[in-house]
Amino acid sequence: MMMNAVVFAWWWVFVCVFLGIFCRKLRAFIRWMRENGIEYSDALAFHEGDKTVAADIGVKALYDLKEGDLIATIPKEACLTVKTSQAAAMLDEAELGGDLGLAVAVMYERSKQQFSKWYGYLQLLPFRQSLPIVWSLIEIDSLLAGTELHKAIKEDRRLIQQDWRECYGILKDLYGEKFLENWFTLEHFLAAKTLVASRAFQVDDIHGFGMVPLADLFNHKTAAEDVHFTSVFDDSNSEEADLSSSPIRNKHDIGQFHLDLNSNNNGCHHEGSEEAVSSSQNGVENSTGSPSDWEGNTDILEMILVKDVAEGHEIFNTYGMLSNSALLHRYGFTEPNNPFDIVNVELATVSDICCQSFTQRHFRRRVNIWRKTGCEPCSSEGSEYFEITADGKPQAELLMLLYIIHLPDPACSSLLFEDDLVGKATRDVVAENENKLNAVGRVARVLGWSKGLCSQRVLVEDNNGNISAKPGKRKRQTRSSKLTKHETEMLSTTNRKHKKNPSKEPATQILGELDCWLLTIPVCRCLMSLLLERNSLYPQEEEGSMTKSVQMQSGKNFSLKDSVDYERTKLENINCEQDPKLFHALSLRLSERTILHKCWCLISERLKSLI
Repeated sequence: MMMNAVVFAWWWVFVCVFLGIFCRKLRAFIRWMRENGIEYSDALAFHEGDKTVAADIGVKALYDLKEGDLIATIPKEACLTVKTSQAAAMLDEAELGGDLGLAVAVMYERSKQQFSKWYGYLQLLPFRQSLPIVWSLIEIDSLLAGTELHKAIKEDRRLIQQDWRECYGILKDLYGEKFLENWFTLEHFLAAKTLVASRAFQVDDIHGFGMVPLADLFNHKTAAEDVHFTSVFDDSNSEEADLSSSPIRNKHDIGQFHLDLNSNNNGCHHEGSEEAVSSSQNGVENSTGSPSDWEGNTDILEMILVKDVAEGHEIFNTYGMLSNSALLHRYGFTEPNNPFDIVNVELATVSDICCQSFTQRHFRRRVNIWRKTGCEPCSSEGSEYFEITADGKPQAELLMLLYIIHLPDPACSSLLFEDDLVGKATRDVVAENENKLNAVGRVARVLGWSKGLCSQRVLVEDNNGNISAKPGKRKRQTRSSKLTKHETEMLSTTNRKHKKNPSKEPATQILGELDCWLLTIPVCRCLMSLLLERNSLYPQEEEGSMTKSVQMQSGKNFSLKDSVDYERTKLENINCEQDPKLFHALSLRLSERTILHKCWCLISERLKSLI
């Protein structure tokens, strides 16, 4: 009992010290905003951020706000950019711009400390955000193996180190005495890069990307933004410029900001508390001009609500429609049930699986034919891949590739010698007023697909392994079209679990008619092998942790559902605040393996309908 009391006492001391430092930094930041012409609504309150999304601070509404309300104005001169930094002339002479130049500008202003114009702003920010690029190589390999980020982060680190060597060498040669070595280390450069990656906004075409004080305190929520910021009367055609035409209300409320350090009081503010800081008595006294002066001022950024926000609710921005992989990469957190999650399957992995049944010559020849039809995979930094969406739907180009690979030689030869395949398909489609088909749809039309044909067509194999399409009802199984014992066991397991936890949407609603037409028996089998191969790239489960005995040597002979259950159980036992790296890495792995399992369920359901 005595020990618990001592621990609690030390914990309370730590909390008080932390809140005291936090309050002082916030008050200094608010004074800095007032001095630099940043104005804000008295309906806003700071609160301690949600650590599960790597948020140090958040912003709540003290009372109901309406769509179109103007809640803040930020002069562009208050934004830290390569044009406004004290190092602007040096950066220009060294030809450093973009996010690289901005990172150097952040480092330079930090080195000036209290003599920097942005000291009041920079002292509020953490030294660095915990993004994967600053994780150790051991952490990257152990936590991100198999995920979309593993290779990308390693490549990022290599490029960042290369950038640092090049840019610091130039700056040291030109301005050695102004770039002090202890402030311009690789560690400081990586830290500045994390702040730029997670907080920078596009200000305009002149300033480029910049650190925008106040705007970067609004936390992210996928597909649910409450506020957006824009240049006043910006003539560009961007989404931000479009928002500037929204109706603006309550300009007289601009100018007051409250602190709310109790995250459990729903944003309520107690009048007279020490934490309340007002920039003026009437809300506009310390502005850079009257509300009418804002009209037509392109040197001002406005923050405008794009929907109603109720009293006590946090006001969210959005960083875009990003997958968990992208969120962790750029911002250091993940979101559960992210509708924009994807899993990539590399073309090289497709080659490995297909070459188990076909020769490499056969695979290369069919890929060339597939490309000539106008189909192509996604590509990034020299890597070619296919995507599987959050609902488990595989990319149509992947299905078409597998379909062409499994076509019999006569049918494939007709594609090879078709002089104007895409043109022929397009003429056929336009003739029937169906000119919206993509390359996959056009090729499918040449191969015989038409709407309504899926339910009337079955791909069968004869005893010699030849494949042909037959119209009509389901065919009696031939020897080669029967499921193997392993496939039967896997499908039975999937079916039992599907009955216990039925999907909200049947496969026919997720997979389009063309998708089902391409998902023939051999294509389904190949795709299921591909899913198991992709799942094997993740770190292997500990022995005895699975719900049933499985063979772990290959990493493939276990249910994808078991993998999902394992990741979910492990994630539930991790505290995000104590180990955020492991928490978000597991969250990413769980979301990706869940997609693989969803895809498996869709394909297995389709396969059962064909057998």
